[in-house]
Amino acid sequence: MANTYKTIRLQPSVKSMNVGEERKDNVVDSLGVGVTATADDGCEEYLEEMVKLPDPATDSYIEFADIDEAWATEIANRHIEENNWHEELDKSIEAKRAQPMLRSFLWQQPESGE
Repeated sequence: MANTYKTIRLQPSVKSMNVGEERKDNVVDSLGVGVTATADDGCEEYLEEMVKLPDPATDSYIEFADIDEAWATEIANRHIEENNWHEELDKSIEAKRAQPMLRSFLWQQPESGE
């Protein structure tokens, strides 16, 4: 069965800057995006990146208070798709499975307090 993906981080990075003729606070400069992939067996991988946004002084500007989840999700989904994150996460999970795991012998297990 296919891995499941969840965007678990949508975090704006904001700054003050001039937009047109006006000084604005909380101008979104970039968006932190993080995605977790989970396999059926519980194996997980995580990928995150700061996505630089177009210059709001020259492009369409949206007031910080007016930004909704759909706006951030659209940016994240486009970045995830354009950079093949699901494929990259799938490969990371497969690579993780191929690595040997350190384990303790049964006789090395801590004793229970019973």
